[in-house]
Amino acid sequence: MNPFEFDYVNWLLEREAWEESPREMKENKLANIVGNIAEDIFNRVKDYCEDENNKEYDGEWVRCVADHNPDKFDVFVNRFLDEEEAKELKRLIEENPDVYKSPDELWNELKLNYSVFWSLWMISEIDELLGSLITKSVHFIASRSELNSSCKIKRLKDYAIMLDSFRKAIKNALKEERPLSKNKLYDWFIRLYDAGLRDDIYLNRDAWSNTVNYWLNFYDMLPNFDKLELLKMLYNNIIDAFDEMRRREEEIKEEEELFKSRVLTNES
Repeated sequence: MNPFEFDYVNWLLEREAWEESPREMKENKLANIVGNIAEDIFNRVKDYCEDENNKEYDGEWVRCVADHNPDKFDVFVNRFLDEEEAKELKRLIEENPDVYKSPDELWNELKLNYSVFWSLWMISEIDELLGSLITKSVHFIASRSELNSSCKIKRLKDYAIMLDSFRKAIKNALKEERPLSKNKLYDWFIRLYDAGLRDDIYLNRDAWSNTVNYWLNFYDMLPNFDKLELLKMLYNNIIDAFDEMRRREEEIKEEEELFKSRVLTNES
């Protein structure tokens, strides 16, 4: 490009179009302050819920966080808002009437930011537990010493068929943007148990059912958008489970080949 052909005026106009206006810069700065306060409030809620000395919830930290959901924000927020932050919020309202026409506007922004942190945490916790249940059968089947290699592989394949049906159900729900109901998810997890863990003496069907139901109660209280986000994560867990099944199947086959070679060696 010939430097003498550079249109400096046009470049300035384009740069200004991309730059934030003073008002936008101000709004973004205030939004960051409110967002940081909301994050601090959520972290205090989480610390309170995870405190081993919290006798109110007796170790049920997820139920505690669930009880501190955004719908109840106005009820509990003052318990977790320190004096300096309260003064800061009051100052923001008083000094920025062009941004916050009323205290309610600032309060709603604080509540909205809190809901983001709350949702991300809840989704992550539910996914971690339910995701572990999806892969539990894979490890259980592959590690059973009383089953020979062919039986293990057959059981893994049977489980894979059921898991693939579950995957398709989630895929359809995501495509239609209609999350699976709690009852449908519960049915799928019961099917997964019957396909993979039906003879587990350490985790019977009732215990599995109670665990699944406990966590799906929290799923049920999420808004649809968050339910869909959680289903995306479960979908990825299923893909990971398929990868784990392939890996364990290869290990089983290798162990079987090693066993056969040792038998042949001993016979010779």
